[in-house]
Amino acid sequence: MAEVAQGLGIPPDRIYYETNSNDTISNWKEGYKLVKAHRGQSALLVSSLFQLERMKFLINNYDIKVYYLSVPYELSHPPLSFLALWCDAHYNIASYLLYCLLPSAAYRSLINFLRY
Repeated sequence: MAEVAQGLGIPPDRIYYETNSNDTISNWKEGYKLVKAHRGQSALLVSSLFQLERMKFLINNYDIKVYYLSVPYELSHPPLSFLALWCDAHYNIASYLLYCLLPSAAYRSLINFLRY
């Protein structure tokens, strides 16, 4: 995505990214640290519509302005099938429910188990 941003004319020294996260929650927390480290006042989150809708529920009580930009599914490469869209929607619903229902340590353990 850094290369895409550069292709859109954003100077490389203005593009920050993190490589430590393995899920939505840790990605936000690491990204937030970057924003604060560079004295930023806002963040733009770019993802799928379903992912962003979940993020709106998860990101609150932060002292920066958060903007959301959904990537149109018809622009994805390769194009997504109806089944892929269905899976994306239900994956995000299940992820949000597990995040809300499980204790934090259990949620982290489950994520790490599924990701590795």
